[in-house]
Amino acid sequence: MSKSVRLVDIAKRLNVSTVTVSNALSNQRGVSEEMRKKIVQVAEEMGYQLPSAGKNKKTERTWLVGVAISEKYLDEYVSFYWSIYKEISKIATEKGWLTFVEVLKNDSEKNLEPLLFIKEKKTDGVIVLGELSKAYLDFLGENTPVPLVYLDFYEQKQKADSVISDGFYGMYFLTTYLIQMGHREIGFVGSVLADSSVTDRYYGYAKALRENGIPENPDWMIPDREEDKPLKGGERNLRFPETGLPTAFVCYCDLVASYAVKYFEERGIRVPEDISVVGFDDYLFPGLSEKGITTYRVDKEKLAEAAVRRLGIRMEESLSGKQSHPVLEIVSGCIVEKETVRCLNPPQEDTPAPEDTPAPEDTPAPEDTPAPAGD
Repeated sequence: MSKSVRLVDIAKRLNVSTVTVSNALSNQRGVSEEMRKKIVQVAEEMGYQLPSAGKNKKTERTWLVGVAISEKYLDEYVSFYWSIYKEISKIATEKGWLTFVEVLKNDSEKNLEPLLFIKEKKTDGVIVLGELSKAYLDFLGENTPVPLVYLDFYEQKQKADSVISDGFYGMYFLTTYLIQMGHREIGFVGSVLADSSVTDRYYGYAKALRENGIPENPDWMIPDREEDKPLKGGERNLRFPETGLPTAFVCYCDLVASYAVKYFEERGIRVPEDISVVGFDDYLFPGLSEKGITTYRVDKEKLAEAAVRRLGIRMEESLSGKQSHPVLEIVSGCIVEKETVRCLNPPQEDTPAPEDTPAPEDTPAPEDTPAPAGD
């Protein structure tokens, strides 16, 4: 029966990857027209049927999943979100689902235009990767008839499931690490209200300072972008004080940390000898920094797995008519020590063990006093 044929079965027949099969059957780029026709032909011969979007395919469980990424997150370098999308595609393909990505143009977001795969009813569920404007999220929630999952952000109204990295405690642990390394003057690089991820990371930084009795210095709060504009331009956007720098800066992501390192070293300020720098994500396009940046690693695989799992639950619920309360799922990471932090604590010299005090020499016993001679 056709429902027993999986993408992996077609891939094995043709000796290609399941990703290639998925891309071919969903008309994605990256597959030659000759190979696409061959895959379609074999799929038909094996009895595989492409699922149509909608709820009438309850028994097939081969979902069409759209992933939306805002144009503003696609820097001139390979985006962190592209790497997460690859993980989503890999996990979904292993389940026999078809995934495709749509880049939401800045003008489309501003003008509240619908996502094309929703407008054309070509998806059973949507993962939104990266925070969108509040106005667009309201528009999306009111005009999307299929389940939504938000990845790497959450909305205040919480109308849909969200999966995020632990930005608050991740940055709290990272700032505490700097304090344990002897740093008491620590600044923050990131536009605090740019999106929920930056905000959460800032408050984690602030919590660590307050718990250790360290005041924030407004001169060391460095925005990384102009208001309402994407992160572009690198170190050209950063404006650090000419004098009175702290001993360390916490940057809200590794990309910004690499810009900070470049900014300092172009001005003869050595990292980490003169100033320490940490980032967040543990993701940086090769060649952006000659130094390995100490950071808090975000587990991209677990983020993608959680988003796919949450969407699968919601799509199954949509078939049965059930609807549970939205869920916020937080994925933890870990600190990764590299090359951009200097320890300011003085080295602990070994205290020599006290020399043994020589035991006092035995005092000779007094000689017996001869008894006086008798008369």
